[in-house]
Amino acid sequence: MPDPSLQRLVDDRAVERLMTLYCRACDRVDAELLHSLWWPDAVVEHPPYHGPARDFCDLAIGFLAINKASLHQLGNVIVEVDGDRAHLEAYFTGWHRIPKGELGGDLLAREAFAGLDPAVEWDVCMGGRYIKWAERRGGVWKFTRQIGFVEWERRERAEEGGVAALSPARRGQADPVFRPMEALRGSHH
Repeated sequence: MPDPSLQRLVDDRAVERLMTLYCRACDRVDAELLHSLWWPDAVVEHPPYHGPARDFCDLAIGFLAINKASLHQLGNVIVEVDGDRAHLEAYFTGWHRIPKGELGGDLLAREAFAGLDPAVEWDVCMGGRYIKWAERRGGVWKFTRQIGFVEWERRERAEEGGVAALSPARRGQADPVFRPMEALRGSHH
């Protein structure tokens, strides 16, 4: 691309898109998408986990599958590109609906939701930051490293019913985001 300013915008957007796809993969519990965002040698530090990204992806999907639903949002996304390497900082807020019952042996769930009464459904809201590094290899951007951490958290007993009970949001391919455009047009007539 001859214009360096235009290339920077393209690269910034490509790296930022990785971050938004990361949130989609988490909320839709899409293991294939989550794994696709990382280079094979990538590492993650997301306490209490520290190790290969491929193992983190499996843990994260297991953790998110325990939740009845989750919703991650990004803010203050800053991307700094230097050639084929990029650094990203993104603030996040996350909401998790935790079902009644024991959480099992999942490492992330045990740490994130320690102390919750298993006789009650919970809404856990949290905010923190993702600090990530990405590389372009063969023209493709993927993550190489992540440090993720929670800076605040609020826990409340979940209310029964409510708006969420009426929502068409689903995990996986049943979510409306995966419907073909033609199907969506047909549903408005």
